[in-house]
Amino acid sequence: MNPQHPTALTVSVADAAQLTSFSQYEIRKAINAGELPAIKRGVRLAIFVTDLTAWLQSLPKAVDPADVSA
Repeated sequence: MNPQHPTALTVSVADAAQLTSFSQYEIRKAINAGELPAIKRGVRLAIFVTDLTAWLQSLPKAVDPADVSA
């Protein structure tokens, strides 16, 4: 993501991976599964930042082991 434009509407797969700490493979896997919407322009994919945020919020929450009863 270009630091000169912090309010970008879309990000690349590489930028999405960097922003989320997921691998590019995981981002592409979510796109291919239809979980993460993306638009294609030629060979490039672009992900709306709002869709990336919504996808992250839809992921299962980590469970605190202290909350799990034996």
